[in-house]
Amino acid sequence: VGEKLGRAELYRYLKAFGFGAKTGIDLPGEAAGSLRRPSAWSNVTLHTVSFGQGVSVTGVQLISALSAISNGGFLMKPYIVRSVKDQSGAIVTESNPFIVRRVISEQTAKKVTNMLVGVTKDGGTGLNAALDDFEVAGKTGTAQKPDLKNGGYMDGAFVASFFGFVPARSPRLSILVTIDEPRGEYYGGAVAAPVFKEIARQSLSYMGVFRQQSGLPKIELAKAEAGRFDEGPSEAAGGGENPAGVPDFTGKTVRAVLKMALERSIEVNVIGGGRAVSQRPAPGQSMPGGKGHVIVSFR
Repeated sequence: VGEKLGRAELYRYLKAFGFGAKTGIDLPGEAAGSLRRPSAWSNVTLHTVSFGQGVSVTGVQLISALSAISNGGFLMKPYIVRSVKDQSGAIVTESNPFIVRRVISEQTAKKVTNMLVGVTKDGGTGLNAALDDFEVAGKTGTAQKPDLKNGGYMDGAFVASFFGFVPARSPRLSILVTIDEPRGEYYGGAVAAPVFKEIARQSLSYMGVFRQQSGLPKIELAKAEAGRFDEGPSEAAGGGENPAGVPDFTGKTVRAVLKMALERSIEVNVIGGGRAVSQRPAPGQSMPGGKGHVIVSFR
């Protein structure tokens, strides 16, 4: 594949995915990694770069590049802090999704996703990352560690990794697991993939992402789920709020909020777990026809 692309095109795509440059994430001391220009490549560099040697990358660069595939070809700017609030709870600064550039077409992203899904199927190197309820798109990695003192690579020293996104066709999470110099088995599919599986399983459950277990229409399934979320009238009571306005979700559980939202035909984006501590729009704000989209944060 590297030979078909050629030096210039391979380098261009690596740069487009964000390698060799800082992502601009809101953390101090970010490194740019190492990606030499094609003019400095030796006769074998095209081949070694194609399978990942001769370059150095950060974890943030890796997960950003992977997410570009899960996002249909768009590279996004990563961030850690969602918002900063003052003592009164008012938002001082806020981070929002920002598209850096399109790297590949949506069609190409889907093709690569299909390949990545195959990695976690029978015969793939990432079978240990597979989940029972969701398709996983991912890739194993087993990298030799460079010998920075003597040149070349160190004997018996590896970085094992697995990264992927899930659910593969409608992603909610991108996860990267790296294990520095594992003892015994050192292949990414053996030591990093099982860690990915456990993180993905618990995180999806925490986020309330579950497999759709019936062929019911979406609204019927939502009604069935709402029955499971019912925690009694005191949790779900509207409290006499303006029926055309945003309900007050604060203090309520995730299940109670989902039930209230379903009854009012409101779409809710749930962040975190526990009980609701904040929401946007604020309680009582009007929504045309009593419908809309509300972001509710839990803690």
